[in-house]
Amino acid sequence: MTPISPDARSEIGRKYAALGGDKGVLGAPVTAESRLADGQGRRADYEHGSIFWSASTGAHWVSRLIMQSWNGENYESGRLGYPTADTLIHTPKVHKQRFERGSILAERMNEYQIPIRNNARSDVCVAGVNFDTIHISTWDPKNPDTVSQHAAWYDLNKACPRGMKIRLQLQSQTRNPDGVWAHRGERGQKDVYAGGGSANRVAANFVCIGSQRNTWRGELDADMLGRMDPPGKQRSKSEDLNCGIM
Repeated sequence: MTPISPDARSEIGRKYAALGGDKGVLGAPVTAESRLADGQGRRADYEHGSIFWSASTGAHWVSRLIMQSWNGENYESGRLGYPTADTLIHTPKVHKQRFERGSILAERMNEYQIPIRNNARSDVCVAGVNFDTIHISTWDPKNPDTVSQHAAWYDLNKACPRGMKIRLQLQSQTRNPDGVWAHRGERGQKDVYAGGGSANRVAANFVCIGSQRNTWRGELDADMLGRMDPPGKQRSKSEDLNCGIM
């Protein structure tokens, strides 16, 4: 395979060089720089993340961990827009990034080791399941505010069978004054392929009743269809949101 050569003259190429090139945090290039669908920005992908550029925000690198959550927001086309700063690595498992209209705090996803048979040999599919940040969606000014969250899964070692689906069930919750978490709204459920995006994620929504401040989180159950169900449920980081429940 012919190595991809970054364009050293572009803003993305200069950013990549400043980060140490293939010896830096991003590793070697895996795609050439390309123009994004909105016509306003450009992107290039690397072993450990990506660099996004627009004229108004500049060039910033985005870790794979942030990318997995940002994917649930439809990247630069979604509510957050373009990154306005580089990924901030608090710990190897906790990354944060600022965007034009908000931020993402991402934690390393839960991983499920799934024994499979692949071409008559034993193998292991490593499926990573993760949330985006629970948030208030105001995409339609004609409709009331809605607490919204999405979850998806990813083939982390590229060994999961093609066409494999996982059933994701996502439930919004609020914390009561006594500290007990209570379900809010209907549970979202969907059988999805790996990779996220609008077609391959599950959503949970709750229409706000007033603007009382509450602490919200999501609870996720992942069922491997036709395989042993991994034990336990995954819960997202909680957020204080101005969304009433009664």
